[in-house]
Amino acid sequence: MNIAKHSFRAFCSVARAKTTSTAIPITVSSPANPRPSPADVTSHHPKAGSKEFTNPWPSFQRSGNFFTFLKARFFTDDLKHPVVPENISELIGTLNPSWETGNKSSIKAVWLGHACFYVELPCQPEQERGLRILFDPSLSVRCSPFSFAGPERITAAPISVDKLPELDLICFSHNHYDHLDIATLKALNQRYGDSVHYFVPLALSPFFNNLKISNVTELDWWEEKIVKKNDWEARLGFLPAQHFTGRTLWDSAHTLWGSFSIESTAHPEKNVWFAGDTGRRSISKELELRLPESKEEIDKLPVCPAHKQIGDLRGPFAFGMIPIGAYKPRFFMSPVHVDPEEAIELYKETRVKTAAAMHWGAWTLSSEETLEPRDELKKLCKEQGIEGFNAWKIGERREI
Repeated sequence: MNIAKHSFRAFCSVARAKTTSTAIPITVSSPANPRPSPADVTSHHPKAGSKEFTNPWPSFQRSGNFFTFLKARFFTDDLKHPVVPENISELIGTLNPSWETGNKSSIKAVWLGHACFYVELPCQPEQERGLRILFDPSLSVRCSPFSFAGPERITAAPISVDKLPELDLICFSHNHYDHLDIATLKALNQRYGDSVHYFVPLALSPFFNNLKISNVTELDWWEEKIVKKNDWEARLGFLPAQHFTGRTLWDSAHTLWGSFSIESTAHPEKNVWFAGDTGRRSISKELELRLPESKEEIDKLPVCPAHKQIGDLRGPFAFGMIPIGAYKPRFFMSPVHVDPEEAIELYKETRVKTAAAMHWGAWTLSSEETLEPRDELKKLCKEQGIEGFNAWKIGERREI
């Protein structure tokens, strides 16, 4: 398969590619002026005798476990995957990524497929470039514990690790395979070494340490850090999301999950929110089967309060990266993944001005049609008069 050959060559080439920049120290410290947080900021922590983090809201109702997933995927039509158009790459659009500095007072962002984004923060006129961040890089063929089985890319990653520019920070929102890929991580570490710093949720640093990566900072919800490198300084925060974690049958929710905010201290108005994966409300199978008649009942369900808190306490945001895909069937996916309509609710509550859609177009992870997330988002935004929330082409670069 061409996509498999492309990714194999990409990772082989990493062995020959080393960053040409000198490892410049990155310092991480706590801010002297903490910003407001909700009163109960530890309600998601594991309870006595447990290792599991929780979603501490009525909006989250567990839809099942791994065995429920297997039943839905292989013994019912609930998670039957759609037929992918042969020309899917053309239908989505793929561009060669560009790392141009452009307007130094603007945010530069490139969608690298699925939930992977490259972001360069604004900088001062005398600086060559701004601080560069990579979010949730997963560039392998499969998002799976196996290289020979599991979901396979329907569109090739637009870039290989050896073709990425100089980076400063790499952020992982949680440990699922489509967001944290071990082959990509090893390639990044071989390429950049200590010249980058990793930010991860609570309890995830041992995973990195086992790979001999020690330049890692764990973060809890609402925790913030001041990051300094050269003449750059940024404020980075970790924020809630309604989701879960796990890479095996035995480690469900043993590490935290969440979203990120980041801003250059020189341009605090040009701040960024990366949503990671998040749900909004929990829709039962009975309500889903009665759609559209049950729409009014669904609208009255409890919603995750964290998104409004993020908007009120950390927003508004100049730029947001918001998931729109992997949402059907709703009874199974709604507790942890938003659909396009809910993504717009997030966009409004977090007070994002310009948003790019993510979490679609790379792997088939659910039962909606491949292009449905993009097309539904476009339709809903048109109906609601929203111009600031769009689905980009893979590899597309924009300035905000």
